[in-house]
Amino acid sequence: MLRLEEICRGIPPADTAVMNQVWKIWDNKCIPLRSLEWLQETLVRIAGVQRNVQPRIQKKLTIVMAADNGVIAEGVSQSDAHVTAQVVENMLHQRAAIALMSENAGSDFLVADIGMKEKVEGVLDISLMCGTDNMAVGPAMSRETAEAAIEAGAELARKKAAEGYQL
Repeated sequence: MLRLEEICRGIPPADTAVMNQVWKIWDNKCIPLRSLEWLQETLVRIAGVQRNVQPRIQKKLTIVMAADNGVIAEGVSQSDAHVTAQVVENMLHQRAAIALMSENAGSDFLVADIGMKEKVEGVLDISLMCGTDNMAVGPAMSRETAEAAIEAGAELARKKAAEGYQL
């Protein structure tokens, strides 16, 4: 697995020449300039990342990274780790909004456990710890664990890109 510094060095910036080209195409369409705001900006950014004026988004994947937070001990939420597990179960059975939106968008769906206290069958386990520590009394996690979590997410994204996912 690549380390965080290697991951960062390996991410090329979006191609601004391609992005400028796509903006010119949009600006010549019969709609008020930049009226689609974030949607246009997102599509232009995808074109820049793919380095293609006509980007392809044929295979999509929605990934939910599930974890529990130790600060719950401070009473900041009405739900605990058991509810996290229930929400994840609902996602897996297409009973949660994110799963339904993903399906409607034609996107495959994956839930990854990056730090849940309760394990759920059918979830990809890439967990590094069973929930974070309580940030009200100390660090939620070490810097090393935080970097390892980013690295695990990047590795999952790399694997899924190798499987043909484009978004």
